[in-house]
Amino acid sequence: MAQQRYLVVIGDLISSRDAADRGELQRRLAQCLLTLNKPAPEGLASPYTITLGDEFQAVRTRSDRLWFELMHIQKALLPARVRFSLGLGEIATPINREQALGMDGKAFYHARDGMERLKGQARTLAITGLADADQRWADALLQVIGSMSAKWRANRYEILCRLLMDQTPADIAAALEISIQAVYQNIRDGELELIMALFALLDTLLEPSFDHKD
Repeated sequence: MAQQRYLVVIGDLISSRDAADRGELQRRLAQCLLTLNKPAPEGLASPYTITLGDEFQAVRTRSDRLWFELMHIQKALLPARVRFSLGLGEIATPINREQALGMDGKAFYHARDGMERLKGQARTLAITGLADADQRWADALLQVIGSMSAKWRANRYEILCRLLMDQTPADIAAALEISIQAVYQNIRDGELELIMALFALLDTLLEPSFDHKD
């Protein structure tokens, strides 16, 4: 019987040591991860956990909410930028349901390899552990998304996050206290519908890797 495969998420703050107030940046990171962990969303096998001050990780059993979570973290930490490396594979040790520490296996190795690749290529999004053809597609899709979103401000990330959670433009305008025209302008100028379509394509590459035995 094949082992269950997991998705390990590793995030790393870029050049955080140069931040004007590193303590405040780390406080925002901790608060953001706490918000994502409670209540524990379906598919989050091991919660987002800060591991090395400027780095954090989590373990997922599916890609539901994945892109919302990554975009939410990036929005919360602006103007700091975040690298995200996703590693697919088995985990050889028991799953730690309390914090994403003390585990090991191919999913973690792939996520680490992806992080090193990101640092060498000055990119912010990577997936490692897919079949070769799917891997090439995923790399290309993530490079496009990273390039398109590189200069976004918090408002555009917020609008994308709410769209990913199925909120309507009217609901988003009311929640953010901006005009609905401003919401549509962000959708148009940021090509947010295209971004969401690319995320959906990535999901079709990721989902066959899981057997969904949470």
